[in-house]
Amino acid sequence: MRQGLIAALLIMGLATPALAQSRRARADAMLNGLWAHIQAREDAYFAANGRYFQGLLTPRNVRNSDGPTDLGRRPHDQSESWADAGFVLPNSVPASIEIHVYDGPLGQGYTAILHYKSGRKEFTKARSVGPEASHRNHGWREAVER
Repeated sequence: MRQGLIAALLIMGLATPALAQSRRARADAMLNGLWAHIQAREDAYFAANGRYFQGLLTPRNVRNSDGPTDLGRRPHDQSESWADAGFVLPNSVPASIEIHVYDGPLGQGYTAILHYKSGRKEFTKARSVGPEASHRNHGWREAVER
């Protein structure tokens, strides 16, 4: 609720970007708190399946305010959902999260990507594991609309 109010005030020009920074800080704290869990689940999934787990965006709608996670989502080419693969995420998160997987010439890896909105702008941050991690990692940046 509070973040939705802040976003509305930003759009109207009645709030400062500093208020929106608290959302970024909470999203960073979420990723930092989940990172060891994500790595452990990905390692277990890789050991059992020979590839890393791909997690669809949850919450599906990137919002200006916190949203509920849906751990039942799965890609069409993967039989396991977030929950099936043993991932535990908070019921409500300050940023949507997804996990992309890759299998490139240097090997396999994965990238956890956070998304959040502040006003009408969407921001993303990526943290990766694997041989291409240094090229896939990035701090917070504004997403380009397609």
